[in-house]
Amino acid sequence: MNNAEDLAIAFKERGLMIASAESCTGGLFSHLLTNIPGASKFFKGSIVAYAPSAKMEVLGIPRRP
Repeated sequence: MNNAEDLAIAFKERGLMIASAESCTGGLFSHLLTNIPGASKFFKGSIVAYAPSAKMEVLGIPRRP
């Protein structure tokens, strides 16, 4: 079992859902979760905002000083 599978088990047991916003991982977190059968029972989805402009426009992350 890996950490993603442990997370999946914990969320399914508690009836919880998770969603994410990724940047530097480029979608790796989502990939790991969606490789688990039945992921739609605990994983709502992900936004991958890699460019600084996407982080600001899509996610509302403020510009770094």
